[in-house]
Amino acid sequence: MAWLPVTLNGLKFNPATPDGTDWQLSAFDGFGGPGAIRASGPRVQAAGLWSTKAFKTGKAFGLSGSCYPGQLGSMWEQIAALEDAVSIDPVPLTVHWPDGDRTITVYRDGDLQITPINDRDFDWSCTVIADDPTWYRGGPPPVLPPLYPPIPASEMHQLTTGLPATSGGLSFPFSFPFAFDATSISGDITFTTPRGGFWFFVIIGPALNPRIITLQPDGAQRTLAWNLDMGAADQLLVNPQEHSSKLGGTASRPPVIREWPQLLAGQTTVQFRADSGSGALYLFYVPAA
Repeated sequence: MAWLPVTLNGLKFNPATPDGTDWQLSAFDGFGGPGAIRASGPRVQAAGLWSTKAFKTGKAFGLSGSCYPGQLGSMWEQIAALEDAVSIDPVPLTVHWPDGDRTITVYRDGDLQITPINDRDFDWSCTVIADDPTWYRGGPPPVLPPLYPPIPASEMHQLTTGLPATSGGLSFPFSFPFAFDATSISGDITFTTPRGGFWFFVIIGPALNPRIITLQPDGAQRTLAWNLDMGAADQLLVNPQEHSSKLGGTASRPPVIREWPQLLAGQTTVQFRADSGSGALYLFYVPAA
């Protein structure tokens, strides 16, 4: 790992920084998959156990290395920089692999250990935790406008569709270098993600009682439906990860049918429906690595 560039909350390790400081990350423990969490218990009058569906737990990573400040560097200045990077708040950790960046969101767990080597250089070590154990494609995520949720990495794709039997287009009032993978006016979006990922939706009115129906790779069909009369200027942010939907990004508007979908590996079809209207559905996703 010593040769592999890594960025933690803006602090770059392994290549020397412009001021001559040599930040080294010599150990990165925890690349394996996370454990599983499930509830289980003994069967009644039968051998064995019963178990609920298993889900992945969070993931811990052990990081350690050394710091060699440049000619004008100070140990205390560099310790302060490392203290800021190894934050107690969630921050992006990016590994710059030869075939592309991979990012995960982490926060500090326990102490940041500092061991001086001399009056300027020091060794360091820490443990960070990822509540979401998934690595996502791309580098540190950009800061999006207030309507949009924080995304886990920079490689975000956009797909869009209108309501069935609707023609014409809508201009989405947001500028960002998205990858436009597909556009449809049929009311359906079909796309494939090799390993799943993070996603959210934006419904733009007018739409009376909008619905999002997801046909998932595992064969399940999940529906989100609202009793809501959306005007032409209304935008409804739908975040399946948080099980939330907000009008204008702030006012909670829970769906009356709440079958929250996950973005799984394989082919997914998303259907946009409403009782009436000419609105549009925008789907944004960040693929898992």
